[in-house]
Amino acid sequence: MSSFNNLSAQEIDVTENITYLNITPFLLYFEDKSNHLCFEEIVTKKLRWTNLNKDYVNFGYTQSVYWFKINIINRGMEVKQFLLEIDFPTLDKIEVFRQNSDKTFSKFETGDTFPFEQREFKDHNFIFDLKLPPGTSTLYLKINNFGSFRFRTLLYQTENFIEIRGKILPLLWLLYGSMVFIFILFMFLFLFSTDRNYLYFSLFTLLLLMFQLTHRGFAFKFLWPDWPWWTNVCSPITLNLMASFGGLFYCSIMETQKTSKRIDYFLKTFAYFIFPINAIISLYIPLYLSLPVTYYLLQPMIIFLILWTIYYVVKGIRFAKYFILGILNVGFFTIIGSLTALGKLPSTVFTEWSTEFGFVGLVLFSSLGILDRIMNLNRELIDYKAVIDHKNQELEATNEELQAAMEELES
Repeated sequence: MSSFNNLSAQEIDVTENITYLNITPFLLYFEDKSNHLCFEEIVTKKLRWTNLNKDYVNFGYTQSVYWFKINIINRGMEVKQFLLEIDFPTLDKIEVFRQNSDKTFSKFETGDTFPFEQREFKDHNFIFDLKLPPGTSTLYLKINNFGSFRFRTLLYQTENFIEIRGKILPLLWLLYGSMVFIFILFMFLFLFSTDRNYLYFSLFTLLLLMFQLTHRGFAFKFLWPDWPWWTNVCSPITLNLMASFGGLFYCSIMETQKTSKRIDYFLKTFAYFIFPINAIISLYIPLYLSLPVTYYLLQPMIIFLILWTIYYVVKGIRFAKYFILGILNVGFFTIIGSLTALGKLPSTVFTEWSTEFGFVGLVLFSSLGILDRIMNLNRELIDYKAVIDHKNQELEATNEELQAAMEELES
């Protein structure tokens, strides 16, 4: 990142070449709780603006509308062109007010409540062209969101944007591709063996993938670009169904019906009723209600599964040693991610990408556990085959003895 001059809490100097710059800490913001202020009032009225002074915006779940502004200074003699990125793709509505060379403002609207084709740049995040004439230009943003209200504002040199983006996307698609592979692999294992463990784990992985694609904006871009309504309800639905199949997988793989009927009843109540019902309700209630309810349901269930899996490890259940690593991993990172979404933890690179870290660990350790289970079953089959072969040999020897005895009697 190139150096820049910090003139005040709301001004940055971009005269020098900037490859990439997070301008979020230099934003001023104003909370419009009633959503009654228009742009002209924001510009002309004396309002009490607040310095953000943070690398991320994170207001949790709120029904307020927030205005942001920043002064960007170009001391050069020519127009400088940048790309402005807002990196949280599930924001409902964004209004960008860019100052022109004649000091007037041009407005552009976007968000995940608009069809994808209406975006200025066809990217999973929100990208805006920013032309800065010599002098000081003021940028205003008006954002409202029924989901978790968090994002960063990033400034790129136009020619460097693709290069920087190209370093991130291959890692994400490697992650998503591995999840597709795991889904297909275990679905085939289910079709050939009819073992429900493979079905539950396969569907859990698929729903996890759909949640991640929705959360990162790729599902809206590639799968349903003309369905903004579905984009907004997809996250709580996939989270609830993912928890449902995750609970069924846990019950099946740990054989809770044999080991503890109370635990089995408790988990299946959540898996068959509470989470599916919550998924259906999510179709009809606002996102600022459905997602927090889902997070508050997930957190105690994850803590419970962690504690009960530790009990299984102590008890000596073979698969539990793998599952405890996965469930501890995903439990920790899911709680971190949900607390971040609720605005209880600050947004950082670690907390913002916590769900990816957690789910990768869960899929990895659970896959290892299932493969170990397959290998263990294979060893048991080999042992059974050896026992059967030994019994067959004993039967053949006995038959030979009986046949010899019969021949002696006949003679």
